[in-house]
Amino acid sequence: MSCLHNIGLGSYREDFISQFTSAIMRVAASAGLRKKIVDGILLCGHTQDALDSVEEALEVVRTTDLRRYRRIQKQIVSIIIGDWDTFFNPYQRVCYLNAERAMQGSVSVDIIHEATHGWLFNVGRIETSPTGTPLHEKICCREEARFFKRWLLSNGYGPQEAQSKAESMLNKLLAEIDSSGVRRVGRTFRLTQNRKTGTDAAERGGRRF
Repeated sequence: MSCLHNIGLGSYREDFISQFTSAIMRVAASAGLRKKIVDGILLCGHTQDALDSVEEALEVVRTTDLRRYRRIQKQIVSIIIGDWDTFFNPYQRVCYLNAERAMQGSVSVDIIHEATHGWLFNVGRIETSPTGTPLHEKICCREEARFFKRWLLSNGYGPQEAQSKAESMLNKLLAEIDSSGVRRVGRTFRLTQNRKTGTDAAERGGRRF
């Protein structure tokens, strides 16, 4: 049993998460949002298609990279899809996901990226702020690339090709970070469903994964 549970903080944390999730559900209902719970994560959005797209993205992570999926479960209480830039609020433990990006395809890497922000904020090993730092952003981008490589390997790509494509993706992501830690442009990478399609799995401007 962890020290948190020994002093009663574990149950307090669970109660807080439960109460906060209930509060989000009430707000979602009053705003006319659809909602769905997937493995303890509350999804909220205006359309069922958006919820289904995010659920599919979570399933891609779960079946490809269980360790990073568990990080998502631990760091993110809710994913709210709407007309805003994608970002993570570490105090609420809520991932705000851009609706347009969510509907372009699976957004597994976005969710991994934001969950990593949550982990960095909570672990407290690096000087941090709610909006992140250049170092934070680089770590989160590297986590995206690591997941991308695992996905490629699980979909028929060889080790060298997967490593090359993951490095190419990472270089493009890192090039988009300015000195304040903000990405200058939106990240758009297409994830193909199978190696046999012959389509570049990291083609700029296509569907996201």
